[in-house]
Amino acid sequence: MASQDQATLSNVATFLDAGRELFASPKNQDVVAFVHDIIQKNQVLETSLMTLSLKLAEETSKFSHERGELDMKLQGAQEDLKKTKEKMNNQVSKLFQELNTTRDKLQRLQAYSVELTSVSKVTGDIKSRLKNMYSLARSIAEEYFNVELPKHLADDGLVQGKLADLKAVTQIPLPLSNSGEAKQMRQAAFLAVLAREMGQNIFQPTYLFSDNKELIEILEDLAEDPSRPEREAHLRSVLLAATEWVPHTSAIEARHMQAVVQTVLNYVLGLVPKEKQSTFKSKLENLCKKACEDWKVFQRLEGRVELDFKPDEDEEDCWLPLFDPSSPLEKEPRQKRRQNGVASGSGSETKPTVLDKETEIAAASRARDLVDAVAVWPAFYTYKGNDRTPLVLAQGYLLTPSQIAKAKMESKAQSISGHHRSQRTRQRAMSMSTSPSAGTTHEGTHEGERQQNGSF
Repeated sequence: MASQDQATLSNVATFLDAGRELFASPKNQDVVAFVHDIIQKNQVLETSLMTLSLKLAEETSKFSHERGELDMKLQGAQEDLKKTKEKMNNQVSKLFQELNTTRDKLQRLQAYSVELTSVSKVTGDIKSRLKNMYSLARSIAEEYFNVELPKHLADDGLVQGKLADLKAVTQIPLPLSNSGEAKQMRQAAFLAVLAREMGQNIFQPTYLFSDNKELIEILEDLAEDPSRPEREAHLRSVLLAATEWVPHTSAIEARHMQAVVQTVLNYVLGLVPKEKQSTFKSKLENLCKKACEDWKVFQRLEGRVELDFKPDEDEEDCWLPLFDPSSPLEKEPRQKRRQNGVASGSGSETKPTVLDKETEIAAASRARDLVDAVAVWPAFYTYKGNDRTPLVLAQGYLLTPSQIAKAKMESKAQSISGHHRSQRTRQRAMSMSTSPSAGTTHEGTHEGERQQNGSF
């Protein structure tokens, strides 16, 4: 036992000696210094940590205070938002009430007008109706006036003179014969009278009134106002709606059609043989009825369909000759007339060429021909946009100056021939008046012949 204790003491002594040596060694001094440095840094860190803890506590307190203020502001904003929502809901409800009231008023107003259709949506239908209208009128003209008339009708100066005195026909010569020119002029005269009567009675904005002259002037003034061109369409839509609930409009519409029929018959029926007069009248009535039905469609367009009886020199594309042209100039194709300085239309560009003197003369001649021509059937057009760009819906038909000149020459020749026959008749009557036995007979013959020739 004692030996073990001694061994233990010896080990302890050895350990202590080693510890003293280690403590006294330079390495130990470095460790001590390192530990001392760590202790100092730890103290600094503890101080910084304490400072940060104080700042954190201060910031936390400040944040809590600010959060409380923000919560109060948020609560106030929520209350304001709630009030604003309630106010807006009230305003929206009020606006909806006003909107419903306005919608009801608008619907009531719309009930007093008709819906108008855009011309661009039905341009093809409009052109087709106008083309068919002219074709039907032209077929009647050819059937009843492009025929051989009995001599007593062809030579009846009183019947054709009555027609010639009509304003629409004053520029159309009417030879008293069955020549080709005479037949053409009779067809043209019929179409001219028909077209102008239809213009005055059927081609109208509404059928509310027997006389639409003043109404047309008002609508034209409204349509030409560049600031509010839609006012014309609105007024017209209201007037058209009135035709649906005003009881007498159907009768007025019928009177308009009958006025056309009666006027045309008054001037041209004498040129139709009696056996054909009934069918002629029936076809004329059907034409007017169909034209009226078509025009009621045109009345409900946003843009008015208008007609023109006066060719201008710059409207070559708006007019066609009523009959096949006879002069070389009139036969010249329009494409050929415009070759100088104009692209061919195939997409390739051509260099403009200078018009030579002959081309200038030809162009001027065509312009004069167009101005000097006589419109027989009107051109139809409408306007697009606020700038009122014209859109041709159907070309008009006219008598060319050369066609008129040929008929005038025939009429003039007939007038001279009639004058000479009248002189010969008077001379023969005077020479035979010396014979008492023949005086009565020849005097009666002379008088009858004079009356007939006096109408030429």
